Parts: sequence; C-alpha cells; structure tokens
Amino acid sequence: MTLFKIGRPLDPSTEMDNNHTAEANKYFALFEKKSILAYLPNLKENEDFSYFTKGLNTHEVLVKLLEIAGPADVAIANYSLTELPMRVLSQLKEKGAIKRLEMLLDKTVYRTPKLRAFAIEISDDIAFTEIHAKVILIKSEHKHLVFVSSSNLTKNHRYEVGSIIDNVSKFQFFERKIKQLIDEYRD
Repeated sequence: MTLFKIGRPLDPSTEMDNNHTAEANKYFALFEKKSILAYLPNLKENEDFSYFTKGLNTHEVLVKLLEIAGPADVAIANYSLTELPMRVLSQLKEKGAIKRLEMLLDKTVYRTPKLRAFAIEISDDIAFTEIHAKVILIKSEHKHLVFVSSSNLTKNHRYEVGSIIDNVSKFQFFERKIKQLIDEYRD
C-alpha cells in the first residue's frame, strides 16, 4: 500500500504509524479497498483521510466506521440508493449499531415506490429533495465522523473518491445543513 505526495511515495506502515498524522493529512490514498478499510481504525481526531480507489462501496465504509465509533446516530445525504445498502442499514439498526437514522434523499428515490417505502420504514426522520451530495455523518459518544464521497449508496464498481474526517466543527457544519434541509423538505 502506498500513499503519494508529489515527488515522493509515503509508506504508511512506517511513517504514518510514527505520529506523522499532520504530514499524512496532505496525502491521498490510491490503493485497494481492503487496505482503506484496514486503515480506518487508525484514524485520529482531526485527521482527514482521503482515498481514490475502485469498487469501494459506501455501505462497506459505513459498517467499518460504525465498528470504530460504536453505537451512533447516523445522518445520510445521498442522490441514489439501491436495495442492498438499504438492507445493510436496516440490519445495522436492528443490531443497535445505528441508534437513530436520518436521511436526506433525492427525489429520484421518492419516485421509486419500493425504495421510498423501505427508506421511510428504516428512517427515524426522512426528507426528499433535489440533492446530489453524498455525505454520511456518524455521531457517537467519542466520535464525530464525516464521510464525504463521490459514490452513491449502491453496489459500486467504478473509481470513486472519498474523505473521512474525525472533526467536531466539520461534523457540526454538515449536520446543521442536513437537519435544516430535512426540516424544510420532510415527507
């Protein structure tokens, strides 16, 4: 696994593990999804971990982040979703990994009766509007995680980018906007 900085590769097994978090924040990862998922438990407060990879599913990252955070409130803003990630969300709620689920989804989901009904059933609060953002917020007793990605809540086979940030002020920025839009467009 190699991280890249212009002109010099970084070996995260030696440099990132030796308290080079500030330095590591300047790097973007380009590697397999297994390596990205394996790194996430090392994410430190105020660290920004970014990646560029193929085939990493948003719901896989969410599962890993909830393992790290513990039981949490989750807010999701997303353009598109399919049944498989919805089933994962439902299972996470049933197991108690997700305590509260708020969703802000695009109107295209609303126009698909089966997905709309499933989303409404598993959400504690939901709204539909014109949105293309892909953001997941995870708030637990010890974590305030922001996951911003180019990928939808679908089974993914494309190259995508994403950033995972453990930062209270960035979390609050996204939380305010998502809650405002849910209040405005609540179904």
